[in-house]
Amino acid sequence: SLRDYNGYLYSLPEFNKDKYVYLVFWTTWCIPCMEEMDLVDKLVEKYGTKVEFVGISCDKEFLTYYYYMQSDKKIKFTTLHWGNDMELLENYNVRTYPTFVLIDPEGKIVQYPAEAPSSALDALLSDLTKIKKK
Repeated sequence: SLRDYNGYLYSLPEFNKDKYVYLVFWTTWCIPCMEEMDLVDKLVEKYGTKVEFVGISCDKEFLTYYYYMQSDKKIKFTTLHWGNDMELLENYNVRTYPTFVLIDPEGKIVQYPAEAPSSALDALLSDLTKIKKK
């Protein structure tokens, strides 16, 4: 379970109800992360009913994440803070930022590392959500 910048607690099963979950491990100081996050916002508009996008801020200080989220840089999808939980990063094998993970509606990791928004993610999500409709 992780907290968002308002202090609300979330857990993965909450996001995984009949949807794919796309996790983005990021930091506020990572320029490539910010570029990918902007692209995720566009994918949210296209796939938001079939895919849950969740950003996990790995900034060491919660306040760094908090102030970033309070700034003018509004992100259109759920973001959470990792809570300095090293086990979380180990479980998802996060070694660099950004790291992407795609989880299927049954809660299984289907792609790690997942396609980045700047590469073939749009095509992958299109294929997966078409298959899901059948």
